[in-house]
Amino acid sequence: MRQNNCFVDLHTHSNASDGQYSPSELIHLARKASVEILALTDHDTTAGLQEARRTAEALGIHFVDGIELDSKYPGIGGRFHILGYGIDSAHEELKGCCSGYAQQRLERAGRISTYLEKKGISIPFSRIEELAGGGVIGRPHFARAMVEAGFVATIQEAFERFLDTEEFQTIDRPKPHPRQAIEMITKAGGLAVLAHPYQIKLGEHSLEDLLRELKPYGLAGMECYYSSHTQQQTEALLSLARQYELCITAGSDFHGELVKPGVSLGTVSKQALSQNGESILNRL
Repeated sequence: MRQNNCFVDLHTHSNASDGQYSPSELIHLARKASVEILALTDHDTTAGLQEARRTAEALGIHFVDGIELDSKYPGIGGRFHILGYGIDSAHEELKGCCSGYAQQRLERAGRISTYLEKKGISIPFSRIEELAGGGVIGRPHFARAMVEAGFVATIQEAFERFLDTEEFQTIDRPKPHPRQAIEMITKAGGLAVLAHPYQIKLGEHSLEDLLRELKPYGLAGMECYYSSHTQQQTEALLSLARQYELCITAGSDFHGELVKPGVSLGTVSKQALSQNGESILNRL
């Protein structure tokens, strides 16, 4: 593997959840972007991992089996995401959890349709299913359909006005406590990592409060490099990772230009990931 210009991306999505591209298409795009180490971390599912791994092996990309689990903790931080790296996708308990999450998302999709109709937004459910492409249905699929139909101008507007409001939370699906999410990842042989810390709505609490809560559960790392982080934010996270002895990870949260415009694959080098603390790559 090349040491120079070797880009790493440990946070990506395919159409197995709410990404734009199939797992194979994602890997080909990563290759074009000079990404040599990539993790597929679809929301609450491992369905795309086998396809992605086969393509990655054929193209010479080091592939990491991953997942991104939603969690909710009313005490600190509310709703946030836990990434899992190096998981065993055949782990029976994890597979069972993912099946349950998929059913919850399907039931929620029906509630979202009803909720939007009450707001004067009528979208054929067949179009939502088409956008999901056989994968689990997520909010971005509704957002894309809303943009297509002209109800909103951008996906961001769809979330700000309808899909990420306090009112929407009343119809959202139940989510596991972060302790359950971290323990599930650990049981499946993986390493649990806190995703995009600066997107967490901490309220009166600090990120340190959250880290002190999660570390005893088995939290192994934190996503210090992220597509929307400023240099100042990245440096602050790197300092916290060292303080709490957490591995450092890097991810774009790539979904595709139709879902998250302006987010590119693989903007962090392997060298950068390793020079400011313990890289999670050392443990994978």
